[in-house]
Amino acid sequence: MIRNYLLLSFRNLWRNKLYVSINLVGMGIAIACTIVAYLNYQFNHQFDTHFLQDDKSVYRINIQREFNGKTTPYGIVPFALVENLKQEKGYFTEVSHFRQSGLSVRHQEDVFGLEVAFVDAEFAAMFPMNLLEGSWEGLSDKKNIYLTEKAAMKLFGNQPALGQTISHMGDSAQVEWLVAGVIENPPYNSSFQAEAFTQLDNVYPLDTQLGPDNWNYFTTAFVALAPTQSVEAAHEQLSRYIAIQNAAREDFIITSFWLDPLEGMAARSVELWGTWTHDALPVPAVIAPIVMAVLILLIACFNFTNTAIAMAGRRLKEIGIRKVMGGQKRQLVTQFLVENSVLCLLSLLLGVLLAELLVPTYSAMWEFLEISTNYSENLSLLGFLLLILLAVSVFSGAYPSLYISKFEPTAILKGTFRFSGSNRLTKVLLTLQFAISLIAIVSGFTFIENSDYQKSLDLGYKPQKIAMAYMENADAYERYRSSLLSRPEVSQVVGGRHSLSSGGRYTATLGYNSEKMEVNGYNLSEDYLSMLDVQFVAGRNFTPDSETDRKESVIISEGLARELMPGQEALGERLLLNDTLSLYVVGVVRDIYNNGFWDPLQPAMIRYAAPSDYQYIFVKSDGLSRSALATVMEQEWKKVFPSRLYGGYFMDGGIEGSEEVNTNLVKVFSFLGLVALLLSATGLFTLVSLTILKRMKEIGVRKILGASIPHIAFVINKDSLIILAISSALGAVAGVYLAQFLMSTIWAYYTHVTWLTVALSIVSLLACALLTISGKVLSAARTNPVDTLRSE
Repeated sequence: MIRNYLLLSFRNLWRNKLYVSINLVGMGIAIACTIVAYLNYQFNHQFDTHFLQDDKSVYRINIQREFNGKTTPYGIVPFALVENLKQEKGYFTEVSHFRQSGLSVRHQEDVFGLEVAFVDAEFAAMFPMNLLEGSWEGLSDKKNIYLTEKAAMKLFGNQPALGQTISHMGDSAQVEWLVAGVIENPPYNSSFQAEAFTQLDNVYPLDTQLGPDNWNYFTTAFVALAPTQSVEAAHEQLSRYIAIQNAAREDFIITSFWLDPLEGMAARSVELWGTWTHDALPVPAVIAPIVMAVLILLIACFNFTNTAIAMAGRRLKEIGIRKVMGGQKRQLVTQFLVENSVLCLLSLLLGVLLAELLVPTYSAMWEFLEISTNYSENLSLLGFLLLILLAVSVFSGAYPSLYISKFEPTAILKGTFRFSGSNRLTKVLLTLQFAISLIAIVSGFTFIENSDYQKSLDLGYKPQKIAMAYMENADAYERYRSSLLSRPEVSQVVGGRHSLSSGGRYTATLGYNSEKMEVNGYNLSEDYLSMLDVQFVAGRNFTPDSETDRKESVIISEGLARELMPGQEALGERLLLNDTLSLYVVGVVRDIYNNGFWDPLQPAMIRYAAPSDYQYIFVKSDGLSRSALATVMEQEWKKVFPSRLYGGYFMDGGIEGSEEVNTNLVKVFSFLGLVALLLSATGLFTLVSLTILKRMKEIGVRKILGASIPHIAFVINKDSLIILAISSALGAVAGVYLAQFLMSTIWAYYTHVTWLTVALSIVSLLACALLTISGKVLSAARTNPVDTLRSE
């Protein structure tokens, strides 16, 4: 019986190989897209799951602040809190710091950049990582360091890493480490992406501001609770330190400490400020591929359903004879379901092959993503594919099977049964297909337009083509500055303690009369503001070498003036910094987009930085390209700091990151839109082709009666035009809402969908659809009626 079903299935599929091939390719592409979406979701869902243990629960300690009615969560805590918890223990079985820094390390004569994590001995027990060489017992010794496989290969090549020594020259001390172990490379979906791990005590000589009893500087803290311990009780233990912290940092008042469980922590970290751990994917990066994959899969299923119903006209006599000969309805249903399942299975195999191309391509688009089709180690993926096979087989084949099996054999064999090849459901499904296609097209065009919008947005300063690098002290700044200015290609070199685009800032409280506001603070030089063309709307820049400006002058942003002193002239007004220091406004500048496009701009104040305070150097060249300027800076760096790795970068890196996201999203939606449009167009082509076959005699009669070719083309296309009109309306509205939703979850500043974008998308859809069927329709309309009516 099963063999008979399969033989009939392959025979019927081969008889309709053109339309079967179209559906096969369409469903294969759709399944490949769902594989990409599933692996992307799985990557995010399994973040840090390899660290979960049955005998303990691990948490990160977060803090929460409330200021001016705004609540802000942070993933950091004071150094002193962790040290107190380690001594007190209480409900916590283990307590560990985690603080990561990029360092230049030397091995023999070679200098390398290394991301080093400073942790406690308990860290290895809380986060079990596979140690390929060595023993974790050495983590308690500050002379030891543990490298990942990649770091060991980078530093030592194929030479054994265990027992080798590396060193780092800090601001005030030189540290030498012995390689005590080699760690298996962490997966990309791990919160800890450091290249090396060493004892926390090593961080103190490298930064003299840090200390175990310091309430002013922060670290990331992890604690472990035994399964029998209560999280509420641990919260109560932590709450005793709130008053101590607020007394130490009156400018940074917190309202609570709270425990964030390790499971799902990376996904929640996206919403936090200040954490050294690695975040999971943003929500849009997980949702968007799933939504589009589901929509494309629906289009492919709709194609299967419509084609199966349309092709039933070719099998009317077969259905009638089988029923007359005693064939039961369930047998017909089974036959059609088996045929559909065979086609779905072939599509699944094609989809698996296509996924071998799509998965690595999609993974390579995002530097934070690593997915692969490793079926032998990913049993859940195999289960997912089986589920997809069952779902598409039933979803796309159930209705056609039941619909076709209801045909009356007597009407079929008498020739009185009229079958058009389409019904209300097929028209609804085709309408949804084109609506889904238009959603992807609108989204693709919108992200293209958003890219242009963000490129032209006035940031309040001009960071383009300006390179910067961190300086360890004022002496290092002066030596490097002199070296750079010796190069005629370099136009300008300036310094500052902070940077508007990146390079740190501080949080401060400004008071005006009875009002207070938390602001971002920047200590900058007058040359820095000039170099970046910071735009003043009132007042002046700092006066060079002015002691008065350094002590009591401040420049504020428009937003700060607008919120803190609405309706007031800001120039000359007295502000109180952190309730202690009086400052006087000497200038007001345009609002500064200090978070790029990602987060809302914050009120900003700028104070004058003296050369002795400089921590960053900024370099501009009017004649050099970006790459050439970077080469010049690296060459001079090696002359001045031969034992340190060059770590310069360009100020507009955050803007470039936004452009990269835009570009990748344009690629994704362009691909999905193209696939959806082609699937919908082929579905329309199949339906129109099969419909024309059934109406050829009608077309011949109309021509004999004098109907023109345009009239016949309109009659054939009338249903298609109605479908396209309705799908354009539905797809345009849904596309606008989806594009706006996605952009609002990614950026704070983005373009809104315009009517021009929607109109262009609709025109593209209609043009593709009409071009797809126009040749077939015109060919049918021009056919000699004698050829179609000869059999009568």
